[in-house]
Amino acid sequence: MRQIYKGRKKGAKTSPSKLVSKYKNVADLLDKSELSVRRIAGITGHSINTVRKVKQLKEI
Repeated sequence: MRQIYKGRKKGAKTSPSKLVSKYKNVADLLDKSELSVRRIAGITGHSINTVRKVKQLKEI
């Protein structure tokens, strides 16, 4: 029998505040320095897209 796609599981998406608190070191560097996104990604060890996502959420 064929399975039906049910979509994203409940609870899979995190709220913006939880995401920012999860990556607190990235948020701190974004607030306290004028470093580039690539530089912050290199320092923290997180991906560039993660740093961009945190930056976008902090600007809201």
